[in-house]
Amino acid sequence: MKTVPGIVKKQSVLVVPIGRVPDIACKAIVSHIRTLFHLDADILQPLPEARYAHDPLRNQYNAAHILNRLESTFGDTHTKILGVLNVDLFIPVFTHVFGEAREGGQCALVSLFRLRDRVNQARPSQDLFP
Repeated sequence: MKTVPGIVKKQSVLVVPIGRVPDIACKAIVSHIRTLFHLDADILQPLPEARYAHDPLRNQYNAAHILNRLESTFGDTHTKILGVLNVDLFIPVFTHVFGEAREGGQCALVSLFRLRDRVNQARPSQDLFP
């Protein structure tokens, strides 16, 4: 597509579930992106669980590996990609992270895992997804 000076293309965000993620979570995220940021947003078909990023010693998933895979999968576009997971993420310097992104990057991750009721190991409360 040819860029015309003075015309700004409206940016969009594509939410991609990775593994088993509740539909309501992705719908809530898309709704908030549309309402709060006034951006177009849609949900893509889920990607398979990120087994390649699992660290058996920590029993967690390396967020940097998943972010790298998202970046290589979706290439360089004007669209922002938000990967949503339901697994415990880490980066080597922290015991856990809720998400990961690169400043100025195209892709980001967010995990729902630590929103769970830690006592009952239940799914996140539906109250968390208005």
